[in-house]
Amino acid sequence: MPEPRDGAAKLAEIPASQLAAMKLVVNQAYENMGLASTQALGPILDGLMRNTPDAERFIELAANEGVGAAVAERDGRSVITARPRARRSRIRTT
Repeated sequence: MPEPRDGAAKLAEIPASQLAAMKLVVNQAYENMGLASTQALGPILDGLMRNTPDAERFIELAANEGVGAAVAERDGRSVITARPRARRSRIRTT
């Protein structure tokens, strides 16, 4: 197995211009995958979701009875799913 210093020495031989170009390529790949928009949306949703009645109840229960109790109460609830809507026929009868 190669030593870390050997790998570092090889990397040090790469011209800075090639490293900069590779950094641009990698950053562009992440940008194309939506990294910036995801990073922008995360704090917005986090702020919104912390102030819902469910979140406030979770925080209060965790403070009073512990995080385990809050998680158990949260995970014990059944998830409400929307009923499927009836499909309408696209065929017109006139």
